[in-house]
Amino acid sequence: MYGVQVTLVDFSTARIRAPAEDSQALFAELTEMPEEKWVSLGDFFGTVYRGIRDDLSHFYPWTNMAYLEALTRLLMETCEARFADTEDEADRQAWRDVCFWLDEMPHYRSALEFSRELIAQSARSSSSLSTLSCE
Repeated sequence: MYGVQVTLVDFSTARIRAPAEDSQALFAELTEMPEEKWVSLGDFFGTVYRGIRDDLSHFYPWTNMAYLEALTRLLMETCEARFADTEDEADRQAWRDVCFWLDEMPHYRSALEFSRELIAQSARSSSSLSTLSCE
């Protein structure tokens, strides 16, 4: 309406740790989170949070992969029509990359490992990554 776009990020269910070795992780006690908050997370993220809600004090690299997979599935559901019949080769390649990554995600234990091996490799071999847009 006024040409302003706002993005809100809710970190209330996140875990953060300062870089200092002796710092303690800050996190919300998910076992005390009201049911309406779980519902607001939606199916994708609610499933992941339910898997870790008993102890968010530790870092579990697999959770980042679970979130990446959930986000990628959401991207595919949201943007599939845009890329189904595209004539642009760069768009087709970008979509193939995303589909390939989704298939490969279950084989990786961390987002760091995944991004180093697959994302960086795709970026080096293709300029298609910068063209992916659902608009």
